[in-house]
Amino acid sequence: GSGYVGLRYPKGRNRNTDSGKKVIAPRPSGMSGCPVLDGDKLEKGNISIIGVFTTYRREQGMAFGERSDKIIRLLDVM
Repeated sequence: GSGYVGLRYPKGRNRNTDSGKKVIAPRPSGMSGCPVLDGDKLEKGNISIIGVFTTYRREQGMAFGERSDKIIRLLDVM
């Protein structure tokens, strides 16, 4: 939905970046509050936080979080 960042987290469709072999990713539990990074920028050597992880929906294979601009506005109010 609008106002959230999301990333596809398919458990069985991941590959080891070194070998190319298929790997099963663990369920991303316990990550609430962790930063969500911009993968395109990270690939280029830049770190950019685009949000904060809040939810994982296993049936959809998606992880969601609040956008970083919302978090920054909240911190400004505090």
